[in-house]
Amino acid sequence: MDRLLDRQLDALGRVIDLLHDELQALVEHDAVGLERTTADKARALARADEFERRRRELAPTLTDMERFAEDPDIGRRWERLLDLTRQCRERNEANGRLIRRRQARLEPASGDRLSLVARRRHE
Repeated sequence: MDRLLDRQLDALGRVIDLLHDELQALVEHDAVGLERTTADKARALARADEFERRRRELAPTLTDMERFAEDPDIGRRWERLLDLTRQCRERNEANGRLIRRRQARLEPASGDRLSLVARRRHE
């Protein structure tokens, strides 16, 4: 279990790094960087999900995991895993809010341009 948790921690650490890269690409309006980061993030999440699936094979319930976590080393890894999972969720939600705000600003502008194009066609 300890090696599996280490791998899962590494995978989630990579996701955290990629979420930071995603934020940078969003802030810098770097479409190429955002596309690359999104693909890398999807691969890193798939890897983290695979380790989670394996962990659940060993400890299908929270009670099972709590038994493993009675070992101090595993307990520390488990707490770190829960913390990284929370950080991933928070950073992903923050990036999503930024994306939604940007889209909300762009939609009225693109709608205005479409209206202008439609009016010009009818003139």
